Amino acid sequence: MNQVSMGATYVVELFDKRTGEVLHREVAQNLVPTEGLNAMANILFAGAAAPANLYIGLYGADYTPLPTVTAATLPGLAGEITDYEQASRVLFVPDAVVAGAILNTANKAEFSFAAPDQVYGAFMSTNSTKGGTTGTLFSAVKFPTVKNVDADLALRVHAGFQFLSI
Repeated sequence: MNQVSMGATYVVELFDKRTGEVLHREVAQNLVPTEGLNAMANILFAGAAAPANLYIGLYGADYTPLPTVTAATLPGLAGEITDYEQASRVLFVPDAVVAGAILNTANKAEFSFAAPDQVYGAFMSTNSTKGGTTGTLFSAVKFPTVKNVDADLALRVHAGFQFLSI
């Protein structure tokens, strides 16, 4: 019997808003929380409706996501950041599926800040509301290093999912 491995990958770029220069870039991978895996299985095999959209948010606590984290618990556990300039969590706009992967390569999520902040990680949820605790959490990741942002520095998040037959 073939098994399928599922994972989420994030490429995060810290860039200068004035020049567009990328100052730091790194890749972070994390498992998909049980809540997200259950949702995917229900959508694919049990007739559940797929979510209309997914949204990318950021968090500011030194928190490593566990498989048990949910959309209801993540904002409190991870210290969701809500003071970025965008009105809501940023819409995940995926490209076409290629080789079992779906990414937002053409429409990376961008986050701007009016004041200094520290970003430890990101997540993907069905809820667009900053600080919202309803919906389904499909992914959460702690970045390898903290991102220090301010009015001149912003974050660009390239994210997606990869399915592999193992």
